[in-house]
Amino acid sequence: MRWKKFLAVMLATAMTCNMTGVSVAAQPAVMGSFFQKIFGGDDSDKDEGAQTDTQKKTRSQAYGSGGSSKADSVTLDIGQGDILISGKEISGYDTEGNQVTKTSPRYVVTGSTQDHSIKVADGANANIVLSNVNISRTGEGQSPFEIADDSDGDVSVTLEGTNNLQAGDGAAAIQKSGTNGKSSSKSGQLKITCGNTSPGHVCDSSCGTLVAAGGEGAAAIGGAAGKGTSKIDIAGGTITAAGGIGGGSGGEGTKMEFSGGVIDAGTINGKTDGKDNVLNGDVLLFADSTADMKLKKGTVYQRGTGTGTVYGDTEWSQAMVDHLVATGGTMDIPAESKAAVTVDGATDISNLAFTENSQVKVDTSKIPAATPAEQAVAQGDAPA
Repeated sequence: MRWKKFLAVMLATAMTCNMTGVSVAAQPAVMGSFFQKIFGGDDSDKDEGAQTDTQKKTRSQAYGSGGSSKADSVTLDIGQGDILISGKEISGYDTEGNQVTKTSPRYVVTGSTQDHSIKVADGANANIVLSNVNISRTGEGQSPFEIADDSDGDVSVTLEGTNNLQAGDGAAAIQKSGTNGKSSSKSGQLKITCGNTSPGHVCDSSCGTLVAAGGEGAAAIGGAAGKGTSKIDIAGGTITAAGGIGGGSGGEGTKMEFSGGVIDAGTINGKTDGKDNVLNGDVLLFADSTADMKLKKGTVYQRGTGTGTVYGDTEWSQAMVDHLVATGGTMDIPAESKAAVTVDGATDISNLAFTENSQVKVDTSKIPAATPAEQAVAQGDAPA
C-alpha cells in the first residue's frame, strides 16, 4: 500500500547514516515496525538374477578427488538398491535400474527408499551429492548413510535440493563412528557443504537443505549409540540435526568445525576437556550449548536462553536474518567482533531485540521508493 511506501521514505531519510554501522541503541525504537515483513527395511541388495543382460550394463569412469565437474558425475538411484562405495569399485544402480560397478569422481544420489542405504567402505574416499534424497530406515542399527567405523577415507557430501535422512534406533543419520566411545585422530574427514564455492559466499535460501534424524542414543550426524566421532566439517547448507552433532550417547566428538551454513544442531556432543572443536566462518549455529568450543567467527544462538552472540568479523545472509526473525530473542553484536552484520531494510526485525551498543547496519537501499505523490505528502505539499 502507498502509505507503507511513504513510511519507507521517512525511514530511509532517518537512517541514511546507518549504513556506516551505528549502534542499534541509537536508532529509533520503532525501527522494526516500519520494515515490511517478508515472512511469509530391508538391507538386501537388488536381485541381479532378475535382470536382463541389457539391464546389467555398467558405467566405467576413473576415480578422482572432490571438486569434479558435473560432466564427470554418475547418477545413482537409492530407490533401486543399496549403494556401496569402496576404493576400487562401487555397487549401485542408475535411475533406469542398470547396475553401476565402476568408480567415478562424483556420485549424484537421488531417489527415495525405506529399504536401502548409502555405505562407504573402510578407507574409501568419496565425493557424494545428495540431490532430493529421502531415506527412512526404521530397523535397529540401520543408518541411511554409513561410513565404516574408524575409516581413514575422506568423504565429501554436497547438498542439493531438499534431503531427508532418518535412522533406526542406535544409528546416526550420517554415521561416522569411532570405536569404544572415542574418536580416532587417524580417521578421515567428513565434510558437508552446499556446493557453492564462490569466494565470499554466505549460505542463503538457494543452498541445499538436510533434515537428519538420528535414532535413539545416536547423533544425527556423527557417532552411533555408545561411539565417538572425529573430523567433521560442516561448511554449508541449511541443516537440521535431530539428535545433535558429535558423539553418540557415551561417546565424544573431536576436531569438529562449523564453518558455514545455517545449522540447527540441538546438542553439540563434543569433547569437554579442551577446546578441540571450533566455530570459524560465516555460519549461524543454533545449539543448546557450545560446551568448550573455540568461538572464533560466526553466530551462535542458544535456544535455552533465547540469546545469540556474534563472534569475529562475520556476515549474515538474508536467510540467516529470516531464521533469527522467525525465532525471536535477543542478539548481542559487540563492537569488538567487527561484524559486518547487515539487515535488509525491507525486513521487519521487530521480533528481535539487540543488547545495548550492538553493532548492526541497515541497508536502506532495499526500502521501496515512494511515488511523487507520496513524496509530496511527506513534504507537506499535498493532503494525506
